[in-house]
Formats: sequence, structure tokens, C-alpha cells
Amino acid sequence: MEKITILWADDEIELLKPQLLFLEKKGYEVIQVTNGHDALEKCESNKGIDVVFLDESMPGITGLETLSRLKAVNPILPVVMITKNEAENVMEEALGSQIADYLIKPVNPNQILPHPEEDHRQQAPRSGRPPRITSRNSARSSRRSTAG
Repeated sequence: MEKITILWADDEIELLKPQLLFLEKKGYEVIQVTNGHDALEKCESNKGIDVVFLDESMPGITGLETLSRLKAVNPILPVVMITKNEAENVMEEALGSQIADYLIKPVNPNQILPHPEEDHRQQAPRSGRPPRITSRNSARSSRRSTAG
């Protein structure tokens, strides 16, 4: 089985060590960067990235601008936005169909494990194989499960 490569861009990456270690123990390769410029550089130099987890709010080049530039270079690369904003429709309205999903901080590692039922919603990555990682619970579904 090929190792899935995740690029995680967050200016507070040091606070995500538990999530990063969890993913690495599950067999994922996690490339860590702290800003949008580095995320763009990694995506250009490493064509083996399967999915990007991208913080919405970073200094310098924002997550939204990084997303726009990533999609200009590789429109089928799945991107999951990470936000602190709890308004459900903010990310959907702001980004439309450019993102595969979004999560609200703090991120529970179980939210980002593979979930086969959601694979059909993703576009095929550049390799032509179906994506094997997607966020299990977007803010919408995790809110529903806690509200009931």
C-alpha cells in the first residue's frame, strides 16, 4: 500500500504535534509548513502530495490566497481548509467548490482518517487513483452529532 502524503500548512504547526504524530503512527507521511509560500513551494517541488490541510488564517499569504494559487497550479488537488470560524456557511460561501471539505479548530485526529463512503465526492487526484483520505466529519456533520 502506498503511503498517503499530507501537506499540512498552519502557522501554529507546533500546536498540532499530537495530530501530526497520530497521523504518522497511522502510516501517513505528513509534510509540515508554517506559511502559504512554503506550502506552494512544497506542492511545486513534491508532486506526490495527495491532500493539503490548509489553515484559513496565516500571516503573509493567507490560506485563501494560498488555496487560489494551489488550485491554479493543480485544480484537482484535494484541499481541506482548517478554520477557527464556527459559522457553518462561511467556508462554503467563500470558497464554493474549490475545497474538498473544511474542519473547525481544534481538529480531532479521527476527523481526518480515511472514510470510504465520502470518496465518491472527491475529484480524482493527479495520479488518476481515487483519493484515499478525506475529512471524516466536516464542521457540519460534527455539529449535528454533538447537537443531538
